[in-house]
Amino acid sequence: MTLSSTPCPAPTGHGRRSRAEPLAAGPTLARRARRRSPSRGVVAAILSVTAVTVACHRSTASSSEGRAAASVGSSAPTASASTAAKGTRITVVPERVGVVRIDRIAREYRVPPTLADGKPAGSGLDLRERLEQRIEVREMAATRVSAVAIEYRRAEVERNGKAIADRRHGQRFELAMRDGMLQVRSGEGALVAEPLAGVVTADHVFLDAAFPLAPFLPDAPLDVGREIEPSHDAVLALVGGAGDFDVKTLELTLLRVEGAGAAAQAVFRVDARFRATIAERPIDLELDGLARTEVATARVRSVEVAGPATTVAREPAEAPARGTAKISVTTDYE
Repeated sequence: MTLSSTPCPAPTGHGRRSRAEPLAAGPTLARRARRRSPSRGVVAAILSVTAVTVACHRSTASSSEGRAAASVGSSAPTASASTAAKGTRITVVPERVGVVRIDRIAREYRVPPTLADGKPAGSGLDLRERLEQRIEVREMAATRVSAVAIEYRRAEVERNGKAIADRRHGQRFELAMRDGMLQVRSGEGALVAEPLAGVVTADHVFLDAAFPLAPFLPDAPLDVGREIEPSHDAVLALVGGAGDFDVKTLELTLLRVEGAGAAAQAVFRVDARFRATIAERPIDLELDGLARTEVATARVRSVEVAGPATTVAREPAEAPARGTAKISVTTDYE
């Protein structure tokens, strides 16, 4: 199935989306295309054969400001006094053809049944997803990655104690920007049809990184306490790039620098507050944690967040159910 070649307008970077739209971009704010995914999310796409439409949409709402970020404790070493005094410059190094990274993603959502008129309504949610992907850069367009080869070494989904067959497991794909749109082909070069094509693109919100931070770093040294606001599209790297979402807060605050030289990593506190569609249900997520980024390259090596997950009432008699969510995204380079 060939995707539409209609180019998309550049996003504003913040605000509400009626649908989640995976993006492809490199270390600049410009993005060349967006793809609309099923409103029920990645897991729903695996469970059904609902077609995925392709469309463009521009964010319009502005992000909220002035929210106090939650503190995250750690016993890790802090930056030296000299580093703190002069700030830390994180150098953005564009990727290159032949670079291989291994992304490992784990998502867990545990929410009890909601109550309607004091009685349980539904079965609650215990959802777990594990992904391991080998991703090789195949093409570059200026400083942006425009094509990658993907091998799903692991793709497992378990819902309420039952394993769900996942067509991604063990498969190889090629994901490339063609005429302004993302196109998915099998390892043998055949075009991949929906809904599988939508699931694959949803896994790769940005082609050059599992979590996009480089495009939003200032070209100046960062002091401890400096806040960075990525595009709200970055939450898709946490929950998967399919489904409705509405971001209230997404901030990364520099806590410290660990290590020195090529091994130096900037440690950021992550504060994410947003509503997303998880397994057909709108859920409010309040996630806190840490992100680690290479100072010498701006590559994000890990993001680990956790916090409350609360269902959104769908009718007046229904009471929201409060559970937990835990998400980790780690990247290694070969």
